[in-house]
Amino acid sequence: MIKSEQIYFDFDGQNIVVHKVKNMEELITDPTDPDKVPCWAEIWPASIGLARYIHAQRDLTHITAIELGAGLGLPGVLAGQKGAHITFSDFNAQALYYCDQNARSNGLQKYDILLADWRDFPPDLKYDLVLGSDIVYEPRLLPYLEKVLTNFLNGNCEVLLSHSSRIVSFEFAEELAHNLQKEHYLDYIDVSVEESLFTDYRIAIHSIK
Repeated sequence: MIKSEQIYFDFDGQNIVVHKVKNMEELITDPTDPDKVPCWAEIWPASIGLARYIHAQRDLTHITAIELGAGLGLPGVLAGQKGAHITFSDFNAQALYYCDQNARSNGLQKYDILLADWRDFPPDLKYDLVLGSDIVYEPRLLPYLEKVLTNFLNGNCEVLLSHSSRIVSFEFAEELAHNLQKEHYLDYIDVSVEESLFTDYRIAIHSIK
């Protein structure tokens, strides 16, 4: 049986609990298959940064939003608490189990769960806001992600992408905005992570709309 643990965050006095797998290595069944490496099971600095950005700057009342590659769903939970009707989306059913648990544990009532792969993603979905934290890094998936985000942006939404200053992520966001002739804004949030090899991260936040 996979053991879980609870991690607590304080966003300016707003307490958030995240349920996660205690030992991510227990989930690895085939390390040679990228689809089976459980990157979803970790709380990455980029997700903390995007959650802080949403908490500090966004009123999402009456907004529909989707988190792509949601993993544990931290940014989506913050979006839901800011008033959005949030959809947690991932291709991994275990990830969505934790998203559901984290949404309920933090009092969300308006949320949905979507099991979907970018390689065969529903093309007709419409949202006001699309969230993605550290989802732009795997070269084999970037063409599929570009198509997914293009469909959303052509529907006049805003896309928020966060990452730990990855070159490929900068280039992807810039090219996506340029190709679609969309506005592109870049902001940064500093994140400190205890009990990590690197404790201080500068998280880039891209807004494309």
